[in-house]
Amino acid sequence: MKPLKQRAKPQDVGTSCELVAEHLQRGMTLLEVLIAITILSVGLLALARMQAQAVKGNLSGRQLTEATILAQDKVEDIRLANKHYLTDTSQPEPAAIQDTQNNWTIDADGDGIFDTFNWANPEGTEGPIDVTEAATPTGGYIREWCIADGFPVVKAKTVHVRVMWDNNRHVILQTVLSQ
Repeated sequence: MKPLKQRAKPQDVGTSCELVAEHLQRGMTLLEVLIAITILSVGLLALARMQAQAVKGNLSGRQLTEATILAQDKVEDIRLANKHYLTDTSQPEPAAIQDTQNNWTIDADGDGIFDTFNWANPEGTEGPIDVTEAATPTGGYIREWCIADGFPVVKAKTVHVRVMWDNNRHVILQTVLSQ
């Protein structure tokens, strides 16, 4: 014959509140996991958005750098043409450094010298081109330049080079060459 099980004493079992708390604790673990997964998901989504913004910023920086390189290359081409002309003045001034348009249009301070530059009549335009200066059918950069003789002083040329892309972004470089 088997012995009868003894009934548990109240001090061994604990109060009914402890039993309820123990039962609720098991159910809360699942809820805590769901909350942790939700918080982790929100964090990962924010991280993905940050990554997309970083990629966009890198592209913008690359385009700005390429446009600046294209502008500097054109300034150097014009500077080189001017240097060759100055070393052999028996030749006519090359078209690459001639002022063929008047792009200084406004005398803002009334001193008789035009001091506002207008891009309405560029002397040269290239594009669309890529960073290697090769023609590209779509996208790319548009490069324009203007040269002003005798500005800001006699025997000087002011060179403006503008490189545009994405319909609203541009880089402008300006320099003065002596004659």
